[in-house]
Amino acid sequence: MLWLALHFPWLPIEALPLRQSPSAVVVRGRVAVADAEAMAAGIGLGQKLSTALGLLPGLAVFERDTAREQQALASLACWAGRFTPTVSLAPPNELLLEIGGCLRLFGGSEAIAAAVVAGCAEQAYVPAWAIAPTPLAARWLARQGGGLSCADQPSLHAALAALPCAVTGWPAEVHSRLESFGLRQLGALRTLPAAGLRRRIGNRPVDDLALAWGEIPDPQPAFVFPEHFAQGLELPSRVKHAEALVFAGPRLFSA
Repeated sequence: MLWLALHFPWLPIEALPLRQSPSAVVVRGRVAVADAEAMAAGIGLGQKLSTALGLLPGLAVFERDTAREQQALASLACWAGRFTPTVSLAPPNELLLEIGGCLRLFGGSEAIAAAVVAGCAEQAYVPAWAIAPTPLAARWLARQGGGLSCADQPSLHAALAALPCAVTGWPAEVHSRLESFGLRQLGALRTLPAAGLRRRIGNRPVDDLALAWGEIPDPQPAFVFPEHFAQGLELPSRVKHAEALVFAGPRLFSA
């Protein structure tokens, strides 16, 4: 099997219907996600909203809407069915496409990845991507910046070994303990005895390493495509002429 992982780091902003730049999504008075224009102005993740507005008074601020984010992810999963019938949701902001059986149809894995990224852009989404033989490895590699295709085990293991432990999303106490041990990369972590690691940091990290390296099976729940598809797009203002719908049409048609 070969998995294409799509990681959407700006999904909380991209899922908003009336977003504008510069903009940021806040949770409990702190910046959770900021777009490129806001970050260029000095807006940082975890920053207080008052500080962000002081740096950029024109910043458009939105409360996070997790329900809308999941609707957007499900819509993207429906659309991704044009490439493969095997799609899996990986909330809160990732998709998995099993593309091993579709390589000849589309001209190879990187051609599929390019088509997928272009299709996402038509819908105003910008994902990071990675391809790997195991789903968890593909997700980790995509989170690190993506654009990497590891079609065989040797290249996969080399890429995983170079990843920082922070990319895994393990609990903060696990990362704190790994830092105290001087362990910052997955390759160094893999050299330690599994039994000792389980005692020190718990079962999940050790099991995740085995899943990512392909040592144990990692079946993914299949996305169930709906019987009917319907999607709307909120417009920024009242429309009196059909020409004003031109910008919205391509995005809906792509979906």
